[in-house]
Amino acid sequence: MSESRGHSFFRVLVEEDGAIGGGVLVRIARVGRLGSVGVAVNGPLLRSESPDLARRVVESAKSACRQHGLIALIVQPVATQSTVRRLAEAHGFERTPLRPQLGATAVVDLDAPADTLRARMKSKTRYNIRVGLRKGARVTEAGDEGPEVLARLIAATADRQGFTRPTGEEELRAIVDNLRTSPAARIFLVDIDGDVVSGALAIGCAGTVVYKRGGWDGRHGDARPNEVMHDHIIRWASDHDYARYDFDGMDVGAAAAILSGGDAEVSGVSRFKLGFGANPLLRPDPMVWFRRRALRTGHRIVAPLLNGRSEALETWVRRVSA
Repeated sequence: MSESRGHSFFRVLVEEDGAIGGGVLVRIARVGRLGSVGVAVNGPLLRSESPDLARRVVESAKSACRQHGLIALIVQPVATQSTVRRLAEAHGFERTPLRPQLGATAVVDLDAPADTLRARMKSKTRYNIRVGLRKGARVTEAGDEGPEVLARLIAATADRQGFTRPTGEEELRAIVDNLRTSPAARIFLVDIDGDVVSGALAIGCAGTVVYKRGGWDGRHGDARPNEVMHDHIIRWASDHDYARYDFDGMDVGAAAAILSGGDAEVSGVSRFKLGFGANPLLRPDPMVWFRRRALRTGHRIVAPLLNGRSEALETWVRRVSA
């Protein structure tokens, strides 16, 4: 188990045929006097859709929660893994309105050569990538210095955009140490004229690379460091035989409108992500497991009342799972 900034992490890994077949990374957070809960976003993850593997991962996660004294575990499996959702429901998990992450995301399908992936991008995105490369933006995979540098970049982003709980070095290091090999956690840094100005934490598992953290200090914007960075990670993911690159969030209303074939006004960060040829994807409902029957009964009474009215609680869940 790793400790970071008042939070603890533990991971559960299950073998299949002599290799890591599946697992989940859980963050532990205190809930006042009630005790502690575990939160797992984009998980559990499975290498295959084997029902037996899903059962063992789900049961192992529950057992680990008992060992850590957790009162509940909130999970949000990825949309592409239906088996783990069915097995979770069969082993005491139930749907909850408390989302650990936004209800939609943007995903790039990596089912083609790199040049074809670039051709699927919006013309403006391709242009910005070319401009950035001409101006000297270069992406490298960070070593041990990665968490420290990325934490600085995230802090600069927080100061510029006004959010108050940026991810720190200790937390980033705990994530990377837990996921260094399985899944694969990598920090990428963008260098322009000797200055590291942008960076990202990407986590690869079960066929998907997820963009989990990113930061930019605001310098060298004319060299388009963020477009160059995401283009590099997409190519890296494709070269390492991943099937998808997940931007980990987009506006839910815009995603729903696009998927329904209606008119959608997409702006800001969501527009930036779709520019890389990403497709919107609505995430499945999160699920929760309670150790004690009384809490499970209370949740079933309260949950219907929270639907559409749980913004404050959802914000808290996303904060402790961020």
